[in-house]
Amino acid sequence: MARGRAKLSTQEAANGVGLRKDLIEAVEAEEPATESETAQIKDLIAALGG
Repeated sequence: MARGRAKLSTQEAANGVGLRKDLIEAVEAEEPATESETAQIKDLIAALGG
């Protein structure tokens, strides 16, 4: 998991891309996200080198 390798908390990762902490946690638990949220999460993963 890119967030874990970067040693970021869910709150830090969420703040980095303007998402809610609970959304990051939900996606990590494999719950669905909207297309917009998915795009932002992909941007976060790319920024973290994942």
